[in-house]
Order: sequence, then C-alpha cells, then structure tokens
Amino acid sequence: MAQPHYPEPLDGHVRRIVAWLDTDRREAFEERAAIAQYDGNLDQEQAERMACLDILATYGLPYLVQLLQVEMAGSTDWVLTTDVESARSRLSELGGRHIVEVSVDDTVQCQFSASAIERLSCPDGTKAVEVSDADGVSGLRLAVTRSSKTFWFRFVLAGSKGAIRLGTFPALSVADARRLALAHRAQVEQGIDPRHKEERIDLTFGEFAQTYLAYSRQHKRSHADDASKLRCWLLPAFAHLKLKDLRRRHVEAYLSELRKTHSPASVNRHLTLLSAMGRRAVALDYVERNWCAGIDRLKEDNKRQVALTPEQAGRLLAALEADQNAIAASAIALLLLTGVRLREATTARVEDVSLGQRLWFLPKAKTGARHIHLNDAAVAILERQASMAQGSGWLFPGRDPAKPLGDVRSTFFRALAKAGLPAMRRHDLRHSFASLAVSAGRSLYDVQALLGHASPSMTTRYAHLDNQTLRAASQTVADVVTRARVDAARAVEN
Repeated sequence: MAQPHYPEPLDGHVRRIVAWLDTDRREAFEERAAIAQYDGNLDQEQAERMACLDILATYGLPYLVQLLQVEMAGSTDWVLTTDVESARSRLSELGGRHIVEVSVDDTVQCQFSASAIERLSCPDGTKAVEVSDADGVSGLRLAVTRSSKTFWFRFVLAGSKGAIRLGTFPALSVADARRLALAHRAQVEQGIDPRHKEERIDLTFGEFAQTYLAYSRQHKRSHADDASKLRCWLLPAFAHLKLKDLRRRHVEAYLSELRKTHSPASVNRHLTLLSAMGRRAVALDYVERNWCAGIDRLKEDNKRQVALTPEQAGRLLAALEADQNAIAASAIALLLLTGVRLREATTARVEDVSLGQRLWFLPKAKTGARHIHLNDAAVAILERQASMAQGSGWLFPGRDPAKPLGDVRSTFFRALAKAGLPAMRRHDLRHSFASLAVSAGRSLYDVQALLGHASPSMTTRYAHLDNQTLRAASQTVADVVTRARVDAARAVEN
C-alpha cells in the first residue's frame, strides 16, 4: 500500500524532526497542528511548532532535540535545537540572555478556580503556556494562549504518554474539567486508554453540515460560498454518509468526477472546503482523522487571462466616464486604476479613504488588511464621489444608501461594448493593472506589493512581461553598440 503524502512543515527544524516520525506519529502531528491552529488561533507555522513540542512530550523523543528558554528583546522565547552549544553561542551573539535548558514537560502550577483562570494570561513574547492543577486531579492541565484557555488531560500508560482535549474555559467549568479528568484517570488506573472511546456521536455528513455552516457564518467571510458549494454539490454527494464512514477514497472519487466539468482551481476550492469541514469535525471529536488528509491539490493553471493595452484601457475609461450609472462606472474604473478586487471596491467605506495622504485602507482584503496608494487618476475619481463629502458611509452606495453597491455587470458590459472591446471578466481589470505596470518598467516585486499578493508565486504570471521589458533594455544597449560600430567602420573607410 502506498504511504500517505503529507505536506511539509514550514519551519526547517520542525521538518527535520517530523522526518524521523513513523506514520502513526506523523498523523498525530498533523492532527495536533490542525487543532492548535484552530483552538489557539495561530498561523500554520506556529501551530506546527506547538504540535511538534506536544509530540516530543507525548512520545518521549529527547534524543532528537533539546529545548532552550531564552530572553531576547525583553520577551521570553523557546528554541528547539539538536546542538545545544552551537545554539547557545548563536543566541548569545543575537543578544539572548538567561539561556537555560528546559524540559518540554515543565509546566506552571496553580490551584484551579474560575477567578484564578480568568486572571491567567499568556506572557508577552510567549505563544502559549501550560498550567497544571496544583491541588486537583493528576494530569489535568490548562493550555493558555493569547486567544483561548483549553483543558487537557495528560497521562502515561504502558510507558507511552497520551493527551486528551477536554474543552475550553469557561464553556467547560473547573468542576466539570476535574470530573472528566478524574474519569479518565480511573480508566488509566485500570489499564484502559481513555482515548479509545467505544461510542462517538453518530452524525451524518448532512447533519454535520448544518453545524459547520453555523460555525462558518461566525468565523468566515466566505460563508456564502461555503453554503452554495454544500447545497449544490457536497450535500448531494455526501449527505447520506455517516461521518465515521467517510473516507479519503470517497473524497478522491468525488474530486475526480468533479474534474471532468470543473477547472483545477475550482476543484481545489471544493477540496479546501471539505478539508476545513474535516478539521472542524476532528476538533469537535466527531472523527479521529480528517478525511482529506494526504490528498494533494491539483496544479492550477491561472495563466489564461485578458489584459488591456494602454490604448484599450483609455477607451474603456472614456466609455465609463460617459456611462449613465456614474457610481458603478466609477467603481469599475477604480478596479483598472488601482488593481483592487471587485468586492474590495464595492464594500469600501468613506472613512477608510484619506485623499490628503492619498491612501485607501482595506481592512478586510482577501490576504489581510492593507493600504492602497492612490494615483492621480484614482484621486480624481474619488473626489467626484458625492459620498466623500459625507465623511462616512459606503464609498459606492447602492440604490439603498444604507447598503453597498451591488452587481455592476450591466454597467461593465455596456462600457465594453461602447469602447469596442471584446468580452472579458471584471477580474481581468486587475490583471490589466498589473500588466500595464510591468510593461511600463515596474518590477515584479512592485506589482506584488501593489496587488497585495501573499506569495510571489502569484505574481510570476506577469514575468513574461517583465522579460519583455528587460529584452527591450538589452536591445537598447545593442543598438548603441551597433551604431558605434557602424560609425567606427565609416571613419576607417574615410
């Protein structure tokens, strides 16, 4: 049987440690990293580091690494190393102080009570701290991060360490946490692994989908897309299956069938949603393992795009300026002049625009909050907006001023027809902005910053335009040298 494929951890040290793990421990690492990312509201790299520490503590692998505690820049941090002396020397060079070796099992102790736990906080510069119940049940721990406080029960059975997530405080009270920990302790004393539950909540995928959608509405801006994919595609395929029966093979078969009618990018969006639902099911203890674990994403080919030439862009802007729907036309023009996404423009707020500083703040951009630097043409469009005089509200209001601008397709297609341009997508205006910038000599780094791409790989689709600019620069040198050679030849002849 082929071994499952796992994505490589982001951190190099964690990657080397995980390479030593067998399949079972690697699966445990993947699941714990996902739980840490959700419960602790951590980014992927931080979650993987915490999961790595947890694996070391649970399975006892001290021969791989040593944990160092160090004070740097006024904060406390921890460093994993396989070479203590080299790490000490390097940390000292970087200004580290009070460098000591610590055990991954070391925890702070306090007597658990509601008031005591409410006062606990994660120290500045520290991603998480674990506290044990001084006078309570042996093995009861509280993991404190910047955003959550989670009860755990840790135990040793037959020489192997284990851990069970009990719940988060204050949803789970101290008394209930102690009661659960005591029940688990009794099982351990009888030689029973408390992680092996005889019964699990027996939900179908359709029933779980309702729970997930409630979570999605509270935590995800893309909840409407999630609901649409579930209603049209996932529920017809999986609603009847029990969560405990859903396997990777079911998901792979579904994605394979979907690929016959959808692009790789669309298939990957379905995989992303299924994987997110799997992580949520694991976090809620409905299943032991994500049903998408080990499934590779398809390689996306997003290079098919339309980009306007400067002459075509000028014709489109002229058509928009003359359009009857001035608000929608202005929003569309701003897409071409700034490269923002359609939703970022239609949901913009007046109070987020500073014409004096020529800045436009996007608090909910796709890749995180960022600022748009406004050029002269964009400033001129914004100055004409009646909404700017009000000082607050939607920058591009809809027919109901209390709501943002809605669909702009009719205005966009009307302007394309008037400008004599072929059919294109509104998102192609963003590509046009990038292409025009690169063709004008701006670097790919500049374009990445202008578009707010999270990864440089997203910007490399414009590399061929950058190459054209470089070739033109090279040709300029060649032309100069060629002319000089011709002049020299003529001088010799004379």
